[in-house]
Amino acid sequence: MLGGAVTLQDDLEKALALTPPHTIIATNHAGRDWAGPLPHWCTLHTENMPGWVAERQAAGRLPAEQLWTSNTKTIPPEHKSWYRYVPVWEGSSGLLAVTVALYLGYERVLLCGVPLDAAAAHYDDDAPWWEASKYRGGWNTHLHKMQGRVKSFTGWTAMKLGVPTQAWIDGD
Repeated sequence: MLGGAVTLQDDLEKALALTPPHTIIATNHAGRDWAGPLPHWCTLHTENMPGWVAERQAAGRLPAEQLWTSNTKTIPPEHKSWYRYVPVWEGSSGLLAVTVALYLGYERVLLCGVPLDAAAAHYDDDAPWWEASKYRGGWNTHLHKMQGRVKSFTGWTAMKLGVPTQAWIDGD
């Protein structure tokens, strides 16, 4: 799973050292910028998706196969058919992507670029992400659904969920 934190590239390199990607689920700008096939693209910021889709297309990237959200309030009527929906877990777009992965039945979810730390700002914005801590409540509420199935490489999410290992990837 690809989030938008400054740790994304380093986390992704660590993930690829453990396993080839099976299914990419990206959030926000990470979906716009991911050069490979994109089966699932998630956002709570549906008002930005038309621009991100256009930027992805302008960069010569294949369109995403599925767009996901839980935020129906900001979708223009002409774009409502673009999305599949999952219940709101009251968290970040990263948590939305985790919700999608678990909804789709994935047993091993690797979080890349989802530390949920203010200091690990978005890779395309140098400002600290002060909202990070406000989203932790949603993660904590649903932590029991993620335990053993979701791991993170960095930050608060790694502390809460653990860091993926080869043994965990292999199901040992």
